[in-house]
Amino acid sequence: MQVSTNSDSRGDHPTNRPCRPAGRAGFEIAITCALTVEGNAIEALLDEEYETDGFSYGKAYGDTNTYTTGKLANQNVVIVYMPDDGIANAAGAAASLRSSFGGIKMALIVGVCGGVPRTSGGGDIFLGDVIISSSVVQFDHGKQYPNRFLRTDTLGGLSREIGSFAKKLSGDNAQRRIQDKTGEYTAAICGRADFRGSVCPGPDRDILYPPDYRHKHRRHPCEVCQSCVEENDDVCEAALHSSCQSLGCDTEAQRRRSRIQSAHRSSASEDDMAMADIEKARTPRVYFGPIACSNQVMKSARHRDSIAEQLGVIAFEMESAGTWNYVPTVVIKSVADYADCHKSKDWQGYAAVVAAACTKAVLEEWRAADGTLTLPDRVSQGPSFHSVEEAIAAFEKTHEGVRSALDRSKGEVERSEKHCKTHRSEMEDMDEEMATLGNAFYALLGGPITRFITAFDSYMGFLLGSLFLLGLMAKKTDESLGSLIEAEGEINAARVEAELLTNVESELGHQSSEGDYSKGQRSLDGRANIDVPTANTVTQSSDVLARGDGPDSMEIQAERDNNQATTIALESEDSEYLAISRPGQEPSQPSLKLQVARSANHEKQLSLLHRQVNDLREVSDRLDKSQAELRTKIRETRDLLEQEKKMESEIERKKSEIERKEKEAKEQRNKGLFGWCVIL
Repeated sequence: MQVSTNSDSRGDHPTNRPCRPAGRAGFEIAITCALTVEGNAIEALLDEEYETDGFSYGKAYGDTNTYTTGKLANQNVVIVYMPDDGIANAAGAAASLRSSFGGIKMALIVGVCGGVPRTSGGGDIFLGDVIISSSVVQFDHGKQYPNRFLRTDTLGGLSREIGSFAKKLSGDNAQRRIQDKTGEYTAAICGRADFRGSVCPGPDRDILYPPDYRHKHRRHPCEVCQSCVEENDDVCEAALHSSCQSLGCDTEAQRRRSRIQSAHRSSASEDDMAMADIEKARTPRVYFGPIACSNQVMKSARHRDSIAEQLGVIAFEMESAGTWNYVPTVVIKSVADYADCHKSKDWQGYAAVVAAACTKAVLEEWRAADGTLTLPDRVSQGPSFHSVEEAIAAFEKTHEGVRSALDRSKGEVERSEKHCKTHRSEMEDMDEEMATLGNAFYALLGGPITRFITAFDSYMGFLLGSLFLLGLMAKKTDESLGSLIEAEGEINAARVEAELLTNVESELGHQSSEGDYSKGQRSLDGRANIDVPTANTVTQSSDVLARGDGPDSMEIQAERDNNQATTIALESEDSEYLAISRPGQEPSQPSLKLQVARSANHEKQLSLLHRQVNDLREVSDRLDKSQAELRTKIRETRDLLEQEKKMESEIERKKSEIERKEKEAKEQRNKGLFGWCVIL
């Protein structure tokens, strides 16, 4: 192929820089971060950030995500920032990502996680080590029966490409390279002045307590913590939010592990261990295995070990199940705690840096496919087809996605209406009965102690039962909210895809002073001339005239007209590409390029394509209406969840209040009995 351009045809336009993709279609890798500390670490490792000079790739209409684009390990990456953690937020972010960056082949969920101290294979996992997913298990999705919880597997397997990539990463050679580079890149980041707060806390801060060693007041135990003896006993509220140091958790009670002891050694121990061995003990290690995902923060060693034994998982996190069904996903997370009640944020900054460093090492193993983008994709935005048949197939796939999104939306709205109605009715009944029992309890204050105790038992039993029921209701409401957000993301993605494809009509049926070229190519003096309007700028045919050289050659020619619109045309014997770009201006809707092939049934195919365009336009109103309904239900469900949590807090307050009243009544009774004893 020969390329001829005027020296000033593209000028110094930002998209002309060879190291930066011309459009969003040029990005294959997405990196999703739920926490600010995670995003900061990834940004620190970027070899180049693309949108810092006034240039912007923009995003699709309706996309609520925030992005940073750049180069990492010679890969074009887009960093996705989540508004909060959780499966529902991850699903919404992934759906919006697909609508703007259609070329994404792999999403990396990068950050911190809770680790299982020992793998099923006998390996010890320490704080700062990295877990790379071989699979993801959503362990809180299933059915609750009277005697057990039956987990339902909702996640499919890895795609063929990601599966083979994961297989490569877990090999001995690749794993050794990744581990060495992770240590190297971690040291480089931690050596920067702005990351001094993220250096490794040290092996003496890596403390693993036995599963039955509770996080409670030990130096000055309160009444609640002092009564905490069994595994299901409560600790006080203050203990839940206090550090091990302030509570007096005894470091002597920790489990002793050989790698920690080795890492404790210093240069003075050279007789016992070479310095290289000491550094090896302190270097983060990389493990591959199944990762557990849920909407709950795991802070129980007993539950951690039970789930790990049952499912074979080696880490716990809260995002990957949300992205899994939207885009091929790999989790790269560093262990910041042991998912037990002693969980703290002491290792979070360092773990975020280690995860980012490992991500760079992993991306150095990824090989981008050659020729993944056609010429128009490198010039402008929007889909590109090699034939009318391919365009028809794309329309059919989009129609299928639209129908699926509409069906799910309808189902989720109906389920949400039923759910909200049922829960509000149950809360009204609960509130009414609580008022009745509460009035009876307070009416007997100061009355006969026997009747008072009976009223107390009834009221307390109701409050405890209500708390349990509200917990289940809030969990179901949260799941309903997550499903609504996922459905809204699917509707948004379908609507954006439909809007992009409906632009093809102007590409095919445009009239100009040169003639009607919607039925194929027309040769004028050995050249092909086709009029292609962009989404928001074209006013006359001369504004967009493109010329490609003769049918027996394949050549690109770029021209600039008086309105400073740059047109690039590529033509072969039986087809052509056209793309239009304007310096410093990105169309509000991407232009669509169609390579029109000569064939006997060309007009018939174009007619079918026109019908598909009209069908998509007719369905766009339904998509908008469906999205509006979903957003209304999302607001209502969020309000319901807030009401449930508010009611839960109110019941907790009432529970504490009547416990205090009951205690006061008993003390008063005992004083009275003591007085009678004295008199007698």
